[in-house]
Amino acid sequence: MINTFWQPLLRIANRMKWPMLVVWLVVVVVGYIGLKFTPSVFRSEGKLLVRLGRENVSVDPTANLGNGQITAVPVTRELELNTVVETLRGRSLLERVVDEVGPETILRDQFHWSEAILPQRLSPRERALAKLTKMIDVAVVRKSSMVKVACDARDAKLARRCATLFIDSFLSHHRQLNRNPAAHGFFAEQTRVALESLKGAEEKYLQFKNETDVVSIEEQKRLLLGTCDQLSREVQTARTEYGEAQAAIEGLRKHLKSIPERHATVTTRGLSNQAADSIRDQLYTLQLREQELSSKFTDNDIRLQQVREQIKSAEKIYRSEARDRSTTEEGRSRAYEEAEILLVNRETAARALTARIASREPQLAAAQARLQTLNNAESQHERLVREVDIQRETYLRYAQSLEQARIDELLATQRITNISIADEPSLNNKSVFPNRPVIVTVIIICATFLAAAFGMAWDQISPPPQRQASFDSLSSVHLSTLHPEPTAFRSSDVLC
Repeated sequence: MINTFWQPLLRIANRMKWPMLVVWLVVVVVGYIGLKFTPSVFRSEGKLLVRLGRENVSVDPTANLGNGQITAVPVTRELELNTVVETLRGRSLLERVVDEVGPETILRDQFHWSEAILPQRLSPRERALAKLTKMIDVAVVRKSSMVKVACDARDAKLARRCATLFIDSFLSHHRQLNRNPAAHGFFAEQTRVALESLKGAEEKYLQFKNETDVVSIEEQKRLLLGTCDQLSREVQTARTEYGEAQAAIEGLRKHLKSIPERHATVTTRGLSNQAADSIRDQLYTLQLREQELSSKFTDNDIRLQQVREQIKSAEKIYRSEARDRSTTEEGRSRAYEEAEILLVNRETAARALTARIASREPQLAAAQARLQTLNNAESQHERLVREVDIQRETYLRYAQSLEQARIDELLATQRITNISIADEPSLNNKSVFPNRPVIVTVIIICATFLAAAFGMAWDQISPPPQRQASFDSLSSVHLSTLHPEPTAFRSSDVLC
């Protein structure tokens, strides 16, 4: 079977060797000439490292205005890398490179025949942009946080220059994308306005406190409520005690009227009665005078009768006088005195209670009036405090946003970002296209197949009789072992 396949080929090669050799040489020479005049393409590669930085985890300062606190949504590394790649593929970066290098420089570096047929109606800048789009290649390095940027050009230095400018333009563009250039000025102005509003609110609040003598509404209300409660209890207690004192005074006055003010304190018995003794002495003297006169005169004598009348009167008086005399000393009643003292004390206490009530009631009225004033001023106080708190919160929010904007601006000025150049664009003097060993191998293989195809085609078009007869005899011998009848052989069978 193998001999059957190769024998016709060997026969064709033997007969058509010179034409096939010419075809093979022509293909090789043409391929070599094409390879010789094919421009070399050089590649400059650089790598960018995408790190976790401020751009990934922070929120734009303007995002928190009027919406409270906003938390940044976590971004996956794949999404972040794809964002970087899409940004690198943007037209604006290519325009910056074209404007920096120049359209003429890029258009002179043509290394592909398709670039020569760009529509001439386009401007040089547009054609340079289209060409640079094919020159720049961006891809994510697999299983890493790096992005590869490559630039192909006929000039190695031009490839490196375009790659370097492209990366620098991207870093500058990335810094601009992640910050708002007008944020710093906006927040500076808003912070100034918020600070002025805060000062105005604080001045109003201070003026209100000075006019109303209010420092802390809640504290003063607590103190005043305690004072009012204490004064109210004191007034109520004083009034109760005053009522009790008045009732006690009335009772004492009635009691004083029911008891004598004075009473006998000491009684002395068995004392001599000087009056009775004097009367008795006079009586004795009159009796002696009567005896003397009766001895001298008759009963009808006027002098004797007078003496006897005097004796009767003296006896009558003497009989009226007690024989045993007693003395009694009177004084103020002790019960009366105690009741009177208790009455005085009660009246004094009543007057003290009256004075206490008179002094506490104005204090209570003043405290209640002050409490009412605080209640009336509480709404205004709360409004002013609320306004001060709102202005302070607004000022702090704008101040924080201003600080964030200032940091963003400073980072942009210092060219600090979360993307850094891991590998600078290289200057590679070894061309990446064409790959001469591979192309030479392909040329040789193509030349061989074309030469063989030429020989077979030529043999198919004009088969000689001698070849047909000899081949028929050879094939009949071989095919007799397989088929009862011989069949003719043609080069088309080999081609099939």
